[in-house]
Amino acid sequence: MLDGHPLGDHTGEQLASLRRQRIGYLSQEPAPIGFLSAEENTVLILRIRGWDADTAAERAVTALTRAGLADLARQRVRRLSAGEAQRLALARALASARGLLLVDEPTSRQDETNARAVAALLAAAAHEEGQTVICATHDPTVIGRADQVIALDG
Repeated sequence: MLDGHPLGDHTGEQLASLRRQRIGYLSQEPAPIGFLSAEENTVLILRIRGWDADTAAERAVTALTRAGLADLARQRVRRLSAGEAQRLALARALASARGLLLVDEPTSRQDETNARAVAALLAAAAHEEGQTVICATHDPTVIGRADQVIALDG
C-alpha cells in the first residue's frame, strides 16, 4: 500500500515511476558522480525524477545546506571526503524524497558531530516534513531518535 492505494494494481513501469516520484534512497555505499559538483549531482537526480530545472536547483541548494554542504556545493565530488560524499548522497535522497526516505547506515562515515547532525536531519525529515524515514543503522545516535525515525538495528 502506498497512500492507501494497493501497489499490486500497478505495472512494472508504474511502480518504477512511483519510486522515482516518491522515494529518496541512500545506499550504504553511495556513488555520487565524481566529475560533477555536489550541486550538479543533486540537480541531476531531481531532473531525472522529473523536476524542472529551476525547482531542482532551488531544492538542491536547500538540501545541500541542510546537510552542511553549502560551502562545498560547487566542489567536485572526487575532492570531497568520504563523510562529505555520504552527506551529499543524503542530501540527494532528502531532495528527492516525497513521502518515503530509505537510508542505510547514514552515519557510517561521519565523525561524532556530523553523525549527530545527520540524526537530527533524519528526525526533522520525519517530524517537520512528514516523511516516513526507515533507517538501517547500528549507530546509537540515530537509534536514540527512534521515536521519530524507524531505526533498524542489525
